[in-house]
Amino acid sequence: MNIAIIGAGATGSLFGSYLANAGYNVIITDSDDAKINAIAKNGLKVLSPSGEEILHTFIYEALPAAKMESSEKFKNCNYYIFCVKSFSTANAAESVCKFVKADSIAVTLQNGAGNIEALSAFFKQENIAAGTTTEGATLLEPGIVIHGGKGKTAIGMAGSDKGCYTAGIAPLITAFEKAGFKTSYTDNPKKMIWEKLAVNTSINSITAILKESNGIIDKSSYLKSLIKIITDEVCLAAKTVSIKLDPAETYNTVLEVAKNTKANKSSMLQDILAGKKTEIENISGFISKTAKDNGIRAKGNLALFLLVKALENK
Repeated sequence: MNIAIIGAGATGSLFGSYLANAGYNVIITDSDDAKINAIAKNGLKVLSPSGEEILHTFIYEALPAAKMESSEKFKNCNYYIFCVKSFSTANAAESVCKFVKADSIAVTLQNGAGNIEALSAFFKQENIAAGTTTEGATLLEPGIVIHGGKGKTAIGMAGSDKGCYTAGIAPLITAFEKAGFKTSYTDNPKKMIWEKLAVNTSINSITAILKESNGIIDKSSYLKSLIKIITDEVCLAAKTVSIKLDPAETYNTVLEVAKNTKANKSSMLQDILAGKKTEIENISGFISKTAKDNGIRAKGNLALFLLVKALENK
C-alpha cells in the first residue's frame, strides 16, 4: 500500500515513521525543503519522552512539495493524509488534487474545524475521510519526533454512504493498527471532530498560554475547574449545530488525554515557542463564533482565543 503524508510536522512525522516501520510505502511531502532534505538524508526517528530512541526508519520517498508533479510514486498512492496546519489545508489540497488517482482517498488527520470543507473544494465527497488522533507528538527537529504519549485515533468517511467503509477506509485503519496506533471507525465524523475540538481548546490553548506540557493540567485543580467551564461551552455550542456531546464524558475525556500525554508539548505550545501562527482560529475561535452565531455565549473559549492571539502578536 502506498500512503502519502502531506506535512512533515509532528503528527505527519510520527505516523509516517510508524507506518514505514510497519512495511508500508510512505511518501512524505512538505513545503519546507529543510525538513524534507533532513528526512531524505537521515530518515525518521521517534524518541521516548526521556530521549530514548524507539525506532529509526527510512521512508519510500521524501518529496519537496515543488516536485510533486515529477514523482510517479506520489501519483500512485491509495491515501493522501493531510497533516498540515488547518489554515494551510486549502492550499495543500489544491496542490495535491492535480496528481491523485480517481479512487484515492484524501484523509484529514488535523486539529480544528473546517478541514473537511476545505478538502471538499478539491476532492469528491465520497473520496474524503476525516480522522482525529490524541497521540502525543512533539517535533524536536526535522525528522525527529518525540512520542509523548499513546492515544486513540478514529476515522470515518465524510460522505453519508456508509458502504464506502470496506473499499474506502478499512485498509487504512488496518494499516494504522498494524503500525501500532489504536484505531477505530466512526460513522459520525462531525461528532468526532467536535470531541477533538473539546480536547484541543482545553489542552492546547491552556498549555500554550502557560507554556507548560500537558501534565500541568493533571496537577492543578484550578485548571480542571477551568476545563469544566470550557467543555460545558463546547457541548452547548455543538448542540446548536445538532451535535450531541455528553458534558461529563467530554470533560473526563479531556482529563484522560492530558494525563496520558503528560510529557507532550501540544502543537499550539510548539507554535508559540517557535513564534509561528497557531490554529487557534479553527479551535477556540471556531467554538466561540459558532456559539455567538447561534445566540449563546462561550466566553471561556473566547478568552482562550484572545489570549493565544495576544501571544501570537507578541
